[in-house]
Amino acid sequence: MPAWESESHLLELYDFIRGTLAWAVSLAALWPVNVPLMAFAYKVRHGANPITMPRPEFWTRATFSALLVGLLALVALGLDYLLAIGADLPAGPIHMIVLIAFVPAGAWILFVFFALEDLMQAVSVLVIYICLPVLVLYVLNEVTGVWEPLLNIVKDWLKPD
Repeated sequence: MPAWESESHLLELYDFIRGTLAWAVSLAALWPVNVPLMAFAYKVRHGANPITMPRPEFWTRATFSALLVGLLALVALGLDYLLAIGADLPAGPIHMIVLIAFVPAGAWILFVFFALEDLMQAVSVLVIYICLPVLVLYVLNEVTGVWEPLLNIVKDWLKPD
């Protein structure tokens, strides 16, 4: 049997996806804290150009988009729990489907709230919003374990493979 068809490699992939979903949900669900992260992600994607909208409008858009992405993350977590534990479906594919559905839904929220020109701009804002803090928090968590309690809360809702 080829190596890519072995059971252990597939389980490692599903474990990685479960961890990715846990990191994304644990970060996006901290709503009041991550409003500046949303504003920073939009500014990073915007580049050196000045932001054309007035400052109060910009912060209002960042606040509500972070709130809705956080609520979307909690809905994704609940849907994953409902399908993997409630309906007793295989956990690995469910985690993958929920994570894959989370990205375009979150991008659509950012597309609408920031009035972006296309969905790829929204995807880039979402990726910056999730990935930059996760990179920093992952290193801090490896050194100090500071994020582990929050990850364990989310992982309790995600069925292991």
